[in-house]
Amino acid sequence: MGNYKAFSFFNNRALFILALSLFCVNHDSVAQEIRASLDTNQIKIGEQINYKIEVVADSSAQIKFTEGQSFLPLEVVETSLDTLTAKEKLKFIKNYTITSFDAGEYILPGQTVSVNNYNFYTDSLAVKVLDVEVDTTKQKLYPVKESIYYEPPLSFNYWILAGILVLVLILLVLGIYLRKKKSSQKAKLPPFEQALLRLKELDQQDLLAQGKEKRFYTVLTEALKGYVDEEIDARALESTTSEFIALLKAKQNQGKLLLENELIDEFELFLKRADLVKFAGFKQGKLAAKEDRKRIEKYLQDLKTAIPAPTLEELQQDEAYLTAQRKKQKKRQLIYAGLIVLGVAIASGTAFTAFKGTDFVRELLVYDTNKELLNQEWISSNYGYPEVKIITPQVLIRRLQDQINKTDVPQGGSVEEFYYGTMSAPYHIVVRTMVYPEKTQFNLDQSIAAIQQDLEKIGAKNILVKDEDFTTIDGIKGKKVYGSFSYSPEKKEQTIRKSYQILNFGYQGAFQQIILIYPDQDSYAQEITSRIVNSVELNTAKK
Repeated sequence: MGNYKAFSFFNNRALFILALSLFCVNHDSVAQEIRASLDTNQIKIGEQINYKIEVVADSSAQIKFTEGQSFLPLEVVETSLDTLTAKEKLKFIKNYTITSFDAGEYILPGQTVSVNNYNFYTDSLAVKVLDVEVDTTKQKLYPVKESIYYEPPLSFNYWILAGILVLVLILLVLGIYLRKKKSSQKAKLPPFEQALLRLKELDQQDLLAQGKEKRFYTVLTEALKGYVDEEIDARALESTTSEFIALLKAKQNQGKLLLENELIDEFELFLKRADLVKFAGFKQGKLAAKEDRKRIEKYLQDLKTAIPAPTLEELQQDEAYLTAQRKKQKKRQLIYAGLIVLGVAIASGTAFTAFKGTDFVRELLVYDTNKELLNQEWISSNYGYPEVKIITPQVLIRRLQDQINKTDVPQGGSVEEFYYGTMSAPYHIVVRTMVYPEKTQFNLDQSIAAIQQDLEKIGAKNILVKDEDFTTIDGIKGKKVYGSFSYSPEKKEQTIRKSYQILNFGYQGAFQQIILIYPDQDSYAQEITSRIVNSVELNTAKK
């Protein structure tokens, strides 16, 4: 019995090992039919690699390949899948087109292939991406050409066009002004002379010969009523015939018009005839119309003599009125002249701005301190210890020791500062040099990190900070901190935006710093900054 149990246990164990071996053999046989390959293992930046996975399996097998960006940091450009028949089986070929724009050596990770829900992995493959080499020894070198002034084409024509536009505007405004002046002078004639002038112009028009009898009587009526409107009652010109006659009789009763009743009746008869011609199309005839023209001139004479002489009080009122009118006229003339000057200025400014740009106009109208600094003779000098040599538009002034902020200076160290301008000035320069005791460990990164706090102490707000490596013309490496901030000058509510560049150089035992602060978006200040930064030389004897 014991032997049977041992035999049975042995048989079961053997069967288990045999089944496990068959499974592994079957699994490995499938895995051995999966192969990955490259058409090349070395490319230049931007070139492409063809990565191919081949799988041989039964036609009923379910095959799944990896999709997406599975070759990072390399990039998959496109993929494709082909199927071939191979000895009663199918051959699946998955193609990946891969590229890279960064030089270096890369390991392509193994890709997952699923065969009937079993995952298999391809081998990792090495790829090398080469940078594009440029052989400067075969390229001829030429000296830097001198800069030449370039006049934009057609600029002279633009100036002519601008001048013509301004001249046309001046002539147009002047013509309108002269026309108004002429009409105002005509209106300044006394009412009686103005009425006679209207009759004289009517004779020159010869409307009767043209058959314009209606227009002829309209002018006669306006001459009569217009005179009464100016001299007697301002309602006369807009009144009807009956209203006009009633107005004359009312003035007669008030003693303000010394007219006979018969003359008023004649006025009424004339106005009724004129109404028939104007509104009913009645033909009066040339001879009768000319007689009416003569009557109107006589009626005007009669009305002039019928107006009594003004009293002293009325004369004084008239004089005050005329004085007020003259003042108003003078004021209008000044306004017209001011509008002409303003129009010419606007037109000229628009033309200059359109053809020369806003900077050109600003230079003409506004004094620019930084432009003067840029164009004057610059000075090269050494400052502090260890020495900082730079060129500046003005000599920097040594700051007194009791005015220097020494919070960051360790015991036993020394500091010197030289400056030009202030924070509120158009341009501000500070050169700062420090010497540390020999055993003091200097940390440049710590000094740079404290720059934002230093800016806040002098009133800077909304500070934007960036930094980058910097090398002087003599090969000394340091850090450049730059950016912008908002600043409000003392006793002013206005907030202005300032740009800054701070060059920092530190080594064991010494620290050198150049601070440049100037208005944001100021092209002249930016050019000044570029010249100063490019001129920096350091004495590193302490090093």
